[in-house]
Amino acid sequence: MRNYEQPPQPFGPPPKKPKKKLSQRFPFHMIGGLIHFVVDVLMLIKTNVARSIRIQLILTFAVCTVASMASFAVADEMFGEVTKTAYLDYSNRSREIPITANNMASALEEESRSVLRRNGENTQAVRTDGSGPFAPAQAAEIASPPALPATVNQDAYSGTSEAPIGASLDERIRERFDNYSSDVKLLLTDMNGTVLYKNRLASETKVDTFALLGKLDTDRGEQSEVTAIRPVELGGRKLLLVASGYEEPTIVTRRGESPFAFLAALITFVALFYWMTRKKMRSLEELAAGLVEISRGRLDYRVPQQSKDELGSLASHINLMAEELQRTIEEERRAERTKSELITNVSHDLRTPLTLIMGYLRLLKDRNYEDNEQAAQYLNISYSKAEKLKKLIEDLFDYTKLSNHGVPMRMETVCLNEMLDQLSEELVTTAESERLYLSRQLTQDRLYVHMDPDKMIRVFENLLTNAIKYSLKPGEVRVRMTREGSRVRVCVTNRGGALTGEQLERLFDRFYRLDSSRSSETGGSGLGLAIAKSIVEAHEGRIWAESEHGEIRFWVDLPLAM
Repeated sequence: MRNYEQPPQPFGPPPKKPKKKLSQRFPFHMIGGLIHFVVDVLMLIKTNVARSIRIQLILTFAVCTVASMASFAVADEMFGEVTKTAYLDYSNRSREIPITANNMASALEEESRSVLRRNGENTQAVRTDGSGPFAPAQAAEIASPPALPATVNQDAYSGTSEAPIGASLDERIRERFDNYSSDVKLLLTDMNGTVLYKNRLASETKVDTFALLGKLDTDRGEQSEVTAIRPVELGGRKLLLVASGYEEPTIVTRRGESPFAFLAALITFVALFYWMTRKKMRSLEELAAGLVEISRGRLDYRVPQQSKDELGSLASHINLMAEELQRTIEEERRAERTKSELITNVSHDLRTPLTLIMGYLRLLKDRNYEDNEQAAQYLNISYSKAEKLKKLIEDLFDYTKLSNHGVPMRMETVCLNEMLDQLSEELVTTAESERLYLSRQLTQDRLYVHMDPDKMIRVFENLLTNAIKYSLKPGEVRVRMTREGSRVRVCVTNRGGALTGEQLERLFDRFYRLDSSRSSETGGSGLGLAIAKSIVEAHEGRIWAESEHGEIRFWVDLPLAM
């Protein structure tokens, strides 16, 4: 016995419905994917259109052309109804008569074939009958074969009914001609022109077929007779079907042409093109105005960039050109200021030792000294000033040559660790005399650099002597070397006054001194760091300065030897 009781339901929330399979959700996934594809394509088209002014102009021209064509159609429809004219059309009748002749010829030939088929069936039936070879009725019909077979087309005539099946071909053709209700005259003649059959509109008994054939090639005027001749083969006989009738015109109205339609299309095209290109023209005008402002010397003027196409790119390039011109002019102005400072500093630095030399030499020339010891002192002072003057001139020449890459480099592969250690050791005494401690943090690995030793020693010597000279006393000067991949960095650090960003940028300019009151007596020639920068750059390196919390750090970055 079956148990129809339901099993007990488990406690807890009802089980979740299983998710539909991918096959059940496939149409929705396909539609969603198609929508995403269409959106991506539209966004791609929009992006390409926004980036190309050529495509924008093509689309603008296309839209304006379509709008002008629509405007032309509407205006032509409106003004054409006002200016339409009526005229007589004779072409319909000229086409109707040949069509009628074709239809009647086909109908006669089809009628002939139908009768021949029926006669053949009756002949076969008589021969199989026991009363004789032919029945009397069929024998009479076959004894005189049908004179005319033909083809039927119900559209060639109207108002007729099918002839009886047993009627002769002559009766069926005659009935077809008698019941033809059109106003076209129909004649069926032999090749001599004798009329065999005709409809009620025809009265001729004989026609001149050659004259009719000649009329087919002549031009017809209005209200002339139209004739169409078609050959018909009925029961082996060659006959001619002649259809003729007068042309009857029909009144046809034709819409007139008005210049207002062309004018409306032209106005639509010009107005729409002007409206769609107004933003681009405004952008061009702003570009032209911006170029005028920049040409007047306003290098801080920037052209607004309103699009991402070629005009936007042109605006960006114009702004970049203005920035480059502004930077170039500022560099030229800074170069002019540097030149003025150079002339001032060189004049001052050359005049001071030269004045002292000339003063002491004048004293010696005038013998304005007390004893030989004082004269020797004057000579020593003059000589030291002359050496300082020579050093200044040599530095100036060295900087000029290095800046123009006119100094040849004697390149060697040198261990930078050993060179810095030896140079620092030589300056320890000088640093201690200035109450400074010179510390070194060099790498354990020997790092080799392809360089000119004399020129590079001059760089690090200048950095160390400057650090010793301008450090706060007492204090410490640190030399640290690290490896950064395929390059090596050397840092010289000392404590001094805080430097601004402009001062850090100009530290390596020629004849630049942090304190304008310094002279060659207290601050050097001002060419040391400029010469160091030229030497480092000649070694494909980089030198720069940093200032933070009262510390000044000079960095030298050089490539390691392969």
